[in-house]
Amino acid sequence: MAVSRKIIKEVTQKVKDFISLHPNESIGVHSCHFFYITSDGKEYVVLIPKDKKAIQDYKKQETLLPFLHKLHLPVLIPNGIDVVENADLTFAVEEKINGCEWNYETYTNFSETEKKIFSKQIAVFLFKLHQTSINNLPDCSFDDFFVFPDKETFFKNLRDVFPDEIKKDLHFVDKIYERAKVIFDFGKEDVVFMHRDFHPQNTFIDKEKNLCAVIDWASCCVAPRIREFQNLAGTEDKQLLINVLQNYNMLANTNILPEQVVLFNQIEWITCLDILKENPSLLNWAKKDGALLAMGKLDKQIEKFLNV
Repeated sequence: MAVSRKIIKEVTQKVKDFISLHPNESIGVHSCHFFYITSDGKEYVVLIPKDKKAIQDYKKQETLLPFLHKLHLPVLIPNGIDVVENADLTFAVEEKINGCEWNYETYTNFSETEKKIFSKQIAVFLFKLHQTSINNLPDCSFDDFFVFPDKETFFKNLRDVFPDEIKKDLHFVDKIYERAKVIFDFGKEDVVFMHRDFHPQNTFIDKEKNLCAVIDWASCCVAPRIREFQNLAGTEDKQLLINVLQNYNMLANTNILPEQVVLFNQIEWITCLDILKENPSLLNWAKKDGALLAMGKLDKQIEKFLNV
């Protein structure tokens, strides 16, 4: 048990009060509501699931966090998480980790020396995490990792979401598929255990601007190592991604290029269309952009990458 029975009892009443006051209000992000409480001088995070997937994520972390502590990672991670599941009330509670929040704009304001140190700290953390033996992982559910789809699946996904557009130029889509597959034909040696959701909102820095904590391990999985860097590629300024990869490649003896990460990010969005089918707002956004237009932009980037 990560927290005491006394805390669980206190939290249970506060969760009931919270739900009665906010029955339909969406507080927080992603798949849970959250709030903080203080008891006996310690702060705790209380997480209230919005769906069954969130409950599964809490249970996954309940099993995983004790295992992660044994790895002696160079940053703080949550001490543990307790899941309370009743017929009418389900929530999770964990001790709050203290640290300073940061974002990509914060990083751009670091001095050049601070950028180098911080980028290396991220690379060292990820490298140590990726060295974890997959065979020793605890028995808990991990997300399915991205595997480059076969051509039939690729075309089916596109037809399901963009039936009219894809009929117009199937040859063009076929060309992109063959060229992209060359870049992302991963071997087994590229598959590692990873955090999968590494970005500023899930990390903290200390007052000296050192990476000090990594939270929210719900998305951790076994996947091609390039996937770990996707969230660092999600901004206009790619300097953090470039700096982290320079350090990581030296540690892991790999040659992951920033352009490759950016392309992987875009290809995953186009090929993993199950997310779009389940989310009307994302589907409308994708259709507005247009499949062939998006594929055309992607093709130009692939061509540029292959000519590097």
